[in-house]
Amino acid sequence: MNIRVMNLSSEVTEQDLQEAFGDFGKVESITISNGKNGRKSLIALIDMPVEEEARKAIAYMDGVELKGQDLSVEDASLPEDEESLAAQYDEYEEDEEDDAPAKHTKRHNPDSERRY
Repeated sequence: MNIRVMNLSSEVTEQDLQEAFGDFGKVESITISNGKNGRKSLIALIDMPVEEEARKAIAYMDGVELKGQDLSVEDASLPEDEESLAAQYDEYEEDEEDDAPAKHTKRHNPDSERRY
């Protein structure tokens, strides 16, 4: 199952995500997108092959702070290529720039006091 993680700090690494999501089960792959300016930013895709483990990770990690940013975590389908991932990032960034309501909002999770 594929998981989309948004609102990532530019300091977050694949290892950080592996450690955080690996607590829930096997992480098969992690892809962090590059923004327009070439640095890691805002969005990652994580593939967890066991659906039950992935759903637990989504429920628990949504709203959790990682390197100073509250994560927005949701079920996602893996784009076919990096260009698709970059396009999703660009669309998300444009919404933020237009002061439009965010597509992805933080939902309160009573267990979200966990920090990495």
